[in-house]
Amino acid sequence: MKRTLSFLVLASSAFASTVDSTAHEVHAKIVYVSPTRELTSQSLQYIFDKTNPDSRGKKVVLAEKGVPTYDVLPLTLGSIRGYAVKVELVAFTLGPADSELAKRLLENADAVIFVADGAPDRASANQATLKQLKAVLAPRPLTWAAMPKVFQLDHRDLEGALPIATLKQQLGVTDEPTVEAVSRTGVGVFDALKAATKLVLLQLRGPAPDAGAKAH
Repeated sequence: MKRTLSFLVLASSAFASTVDSTAHEVHAKIVYVSPTRELTSQSLQYIFDKTNPDSRGKKVVLAEKGVPTYDVLPLTLGSIRGYAVKVELVAFTLGPADSELAKRLLENADAVIFVADGAPDRASANQATLKQLKAVLAPRPLTWAAMPKVFQLDHRDLEGALPIATLKQQLGVTDEPTVEAVSRTGVGVFDALKAATKLVLLQLRGPAPDAGAKAH
């Protein structure tokens, strides 16, 4: 079954880089970051598989030095207030040697989905990746504190998975949206994407429309 995403836009300050008034398009870039590549890759693959072909582009896996490193998937989420909503999803693993790659992939990002690995032996990896992500974003206009973000708390199907409360405490989650997920089967994947896209669209100035944007 193909998925339908709907969003509500409220009045707020605008990110000028997300709106093309000439083409009547809203452009957004949502970046998935995780210490575990399979989680980000599986998330984008599930979105690709379950989205109407008319609403998605080609999913591309790009390599650095011959090693598959990050995924890119363009989506069109219908229109809102007469503007086509186009979202580029980028997913990558952030490890100790990946700061330069992260700087490139996070350029012009409008939101981040941090995909935390709930495996009990990945707690330190989650924290190290988050610390590195904050450092990469520190010199940018959208620092970690200012960046719209969603926490996708993944690997909930694993035996002994870290409790949600523990994950939140380790990651310093306060009032940010969190989604329990199993990216392998798609549980929570669209919920995280919907939450992140809503955060981006909330930055657009204007009254709430009669109907949200939809992708069929």
